[in-house]
Amino acid sequence: MHIERGALLADRYLVEERLGTGGMGSVWRARDLRLERPVALKLADTTLTSGGTVGQARRRLRREADALAALTEPRIASIYDMLETDQDVCLVMELVDGESLAARLEREPRIPVAEALQIAAECAQALNAAHRIGIVHRDVKPSNIMLAADGARMVDFGIAAYTGPAHAHTTQTMARNLVGTAAYFAPERATGAPAGPAADFYSLGVVLYQMVAGRLPHRAEDTLAMLYAHVTAKPERLPADIPAPVRVLCMRLLDKNPGSRPTNLAEIVAAQDAVADAPVTSTRTLPLPHIHRQRFITALAAARPRGRKGMPIAALSGAAALLAAATSWIFVNESGHAGAAMPATSASRPSSQRSGSAVVPPLAELVNAMPTPSKPSPTKPAKSLRPVVHAKHHGRSGGGDGG
Repeated sequence: MHIERGALLADRYLVEERLGTGGMGSVWRARDLRLERPVALKLADTTLTSGGTVGQARRRLRREADALAALTEPRIASIYDMLETDQDVCLVMELVDGESLAARLEREPRIPVAEALQIAAECAQALNAAHRIGIVHRDVKPSNIMLAADGARMVDFGIAAYTGPAHAHTTQTMARNLVGTAAYFAPERATGAPAGPAADFYSLGVVLYQMVAGRLPHRAEDTLAMLYAHVTAKPERLPADIPAPVRVLCMRLLDKNPGSRPTNLAEIVAAQDAVADAPVTSTRTLPLPHIHRQRFITALAAARPRGRKGMPIAALSGAAALLAAATSWIFVNESGHAGAAMPATSASRPSSQRSGSAVVPPLAELVNAMPTPSKPSPTKPAKSLRPVVHAKHHGRSGGGDGG
């Protein structure tokens, strides 16, 4: 089927531009003149593939059309029409405005944990819908996940398999060969076992790991080494800043045993809730107002007795305490209590964020509390001042860092 910019297909679809290409075909933006809406045209591209694989690509398009026609899930791009001319096949599909997750990861290798979990949950929702009617995607990977304004969408069911009885569009050639992308292969698929829902969730686990870690769970020099790693090797350790619930979820999804993996979105949602409910800690330095700096300087000058170059030990101790308070103040965690500085975790969902604030006494009180003896008292024991912090806890709010 000849297609180019400005072409009119079936007296209805006006081709506007090429959106992308792949090993099996190309996707074009077009406009449905009858319904006045944008659509995507997907077809086997004879300029990109050899004659032998064009036939395979067309069979995949028919398989995808058959799979998508049975699915009514908002997280899966819909099919509107299928055009056939002789042996050519063209799918008319919902146009998903946005970018692929693969493009996002190229620009931003690590995605914030809360957002990564949300993308994984939306993909799991799409996979569950397919699995309920016996369809296994078999090619879950970043390039087949589109990020639209309203969330993630699963696309490209071209190598989907049916877990029920033999289907008219499931060919022997596809059944006998490994089909998919090695970096996201489930161990059972690498050993030749049939793909089931657990295989899709293993691939989703690889995607989630990649989003939060910025790399794949296994590194290999070639396809065979990658398949071997999926079957035999443990995933590399996740970065230390990944929250524990996400670590557990990734390892559960990447379990070598298909029967031990989650096969629905329940555990992903549980991880989202656990991350959202965890207290968020942050390191904040409270600035010293200009007026407090001036009072601090004045207090230091007043603390030194007139006519002497030295400063009493008690005054030095108080000045040291004030200086520490003035320059660094205090680290406050999100629960509102003073504590040690800890790295902040990634942002959680707005509805579950915590906020907190600390009530720090003004520096003037500390200055007034500093001893200013009229004459040196070398025999008098030195006193040190320690700033007192009163913490007040606030409830959850939709905002970011509290305070």
